[in-house]
Amino acid sequence: MFIVTIAMYLYTYADNNLITSYITCYSKLQTGLVVYLKVDPEVIMTRIKGTDRPLLQTDDPLETLKKLTEERKERYQQADVTVEVTADMGVEKAADKCIRALHDFIDDNPPAWKQAAAKAKADGLDWVN
Repeated sequence: MFIVTIAMYLYTYADNNLITSYITCYSKLQTGLVVYLKVDPEVIMTRIKGTDRPLLQTDDPLETLKKLTEERKERYQQADVTVEVTADMGVEKAADKCIRALHDFIDDNPPAWKQAAAKAKADGLDWVN
């Protein structure tokens, strides 16, 4: 439920993940899994229409958003998981896609204790659950 809530918040309200602009905040993201919701700037503009986004208070907000996206591209690519969100996706579908991507990432990158437990079990150690 927590992941769904985060995904719904980011999908609905975030304008191109502005948190990455701040090195201090971004470094805190490194303590967990980072999901990049990759959304075309045109789609973002449609989704945030009627909201007040300080960085987009320019003569050409779409061009500004494209520029910000390009400037932050390297940081976005550092995310553990990238989920592409398209114009036809609703919040639930985007959240489902995030959960699936996180699940797959965790399966593909199990924590060290899980790998050690699997090895011990395979070696016949019966104390491993």
